[in-house]
Amino acid sequence: IKDTATAGILNIRLIVGNFNNMKFIGLVLLVGVVVGYRVTVGRVGHDSDPIEKACSQAPGGCSPYTVFDVPGSDFVEGRYYDNVNIALIEMGKTEFSEYEYDNAVKRLTAYINGDNAGNIKIPAMWPIQQIVLKEVDGIKVYYNAVGVSIPNSVKSWPAPNDPSIEFHLNYKTVGYVESFSGNFDNTKLDQVYQYKYSQLSAELDRLGIKYDKNVKVAMDFGERYSQVEARREVGYLSHIALSKPNVQHNPDPIDVACSKAPGGCAPYESIDVKGSKFVEERKLKRINIALIKLGKTDFLEKEYTDAVSRLKAYINGDNKANAKIDAMWPIQQIILKEADGKKIYYNAVGVSIPGSVTSWPAPNDANIDFHENYETKGYFKAFPSNFDASDLPSVYHNAYHELSAELDRLGIEYDINVKVALDYGERYSKEESRREVGYLVHLASSFKPAVSSVSDICAKAPGGCPSFTPIDVEGSSVEGRAYNKIYIALIALSKNPFNQEEYADAVRRLQAYVNGDNAGNIKIAAMWPVQQLILLEADGEHVYRNYVAVSIPNDVQSIPKPNDANIQFHVNYEVDAFVMPVANRNCVIEIEKNFDALRKELESAGVDVDTNVKIILDYGDRFSTTEELREVGYLRHLA
Repeated sequence: IKDTATAGILNIRLIVGNFNNMKFIGLVLLVGVVVGYRVTVGRVGHDSDPIEKACSQAPGGCSPYTVFDVPGSDFVEGRYYDNVNIALIEMGKTEFSEYEYDNAVKRLTAYINGDNAGNIKIPAMWPIQQIVLKEVDGIKVYYNAVGVSIPNSVKSWPAPNDPSIEFHLNYKTVGYVESFSGNFDNTKLDQVYQYKYSQLSAELDRLGIKYDKNVKVAMDFGERYSQVEARREVGYLSHIALSKPNVQHNPDPIDVACSKAPGGCAPYESIDVKGSKFVEERKLKRINIALIKLGKTDFLEKEYTDAVSRLKAYINGDNKANAKIDAMWPIQQIILKEADGKKIYYNAVGVSIPGSVTSWPAPNDANIDFHENYETKGYFKAFPSNFDASDLPSVYHNAYHELSAELDRLGIEYDINVKVALDYGERYSKEESRREVGYLVHLASSFKPAVSSVSDICAKAPGGCPSFTPIDVEGSSVEGRAYNKIYIALIALSKNPFNQEEYADAVRRLQAYVNGDNAGNIKIAAMWPVQQLILLEADGEHVYRNYVAVSIPNDVQSIPKPNDANIQFHVNYEVDAFVMPVANRNCVIEIEKNFDALRKELESAGVDVDTNVKIILDYGDRFSTTEELREVGYLRHLA
């Protein structure tokens, strides 16, 4: 017994197994005490298997690290861990529960053996790691997890079928490790590890080495609760880089992600960013998007999923035309925090509409808004994974931070107040999918298309356009027009100047009139543009009149009476108009911005107009995504 104790080997369970005489067992234990040797629960010496031998027994080898010397110690080894990839299962608050530990290892082993979404087998790596975290940033916590490392050669990790498995990728830390081996009594295993932790801690304290007592790791190069002799290690880490989760393995290539959507992806031009391994510059051109505005919380699962559900309903046929539109990736969340130097908060979720859809059906959902033909440039970072919903805010925040830091390092200009999060799948799903975050250089919410001249467009209309005499506006792009003897048919609208359904209905009824739905069944040559007149004040009194009108050619000598009682007429009226071309967008804010820009231009040119009389001229279908000419204007007077 003395020799055995000297060698550090005393396995009481083996002795009990070999002898049936209980009195003799008592004598053995008594002798152990008499000779002054502390009876241990197993072999806990420092003569463990060399690390190379232990690692050679695993198909994937061992987690990569670099060894550094710890002067003054015979058994402590310093290690720098870099780019460690680990799959983990969190356990309860009992550090040494055989059932819980074995169950976690069994499920992790199933994952690497192919029980995953891709049915992919991953080479196993030693050691099995148990990380116990008791404090972070001065806050008491208890995080107890078992993990297995994944080789760096695995570029795309398959999603687990087991929802309890999470991932930490590319984490870095410095650790101080003591190795030992033995086949221990399972009921006393916690004492063995605690003894080794205390021994390592005392040595580090003696050497004056800084470490974090709240971050422990136990590493097993074999089955912990087995009688097989195997190398084991305990360690303290100087810090723990386990931001939950921190998955950054290779996402699906963009073309693969786009191929999964019926309508593909929103169009863009990719530009190489020199000096960066992950930033991609994109020029987004003529993007058509349907949006629903959210509240002031960036990542609110219920609000986001509700908006996506309503947008999907719209493109799947829940619209005025019952028309199905091919869905496009990605789902876009645009967060705008400042515009023109003013603090704002605009947070919306959108889906892109293919350019091939030339006429968008009106939505049944009043919360759906549209932005057509917008252009912008941005910088993007791609990443994948199946995150826990509660972790999503920190995941996206970290991704934005990494992208921002990289752009700052490269000296690239961008607008930190304009963020976009792109999801090529369900954001709050466990399914693996590509995700991107981006900063935009600017948000080009108004896109001014290159359009044909008014004369070119008027030539295509059967009745042409109303004639006018040009008015010179010196030093300005604004066009002045003196209209003389104009004939128009009008329908009055409500006080909402941009009610799509009401406007479209009025235009349809006016078209029916000029196409022969009148008392004389007379067809009248249609003229461009469709005119919307908005009158806010007349003769010093506040009013609100809103009309949609079409012009009638002067050569129509007798205007037929309408069958539609809502149609009225104005003949031979004269007016001076000052107009400028704008994009055919239907966002109230953007149209008002256009009027504001026109007003400033006219003030600068010294042109006097009545800003209470507005006109919008559409030389095509207002609610089409094709680039038809639109003009906004102010009238000098309304005759």
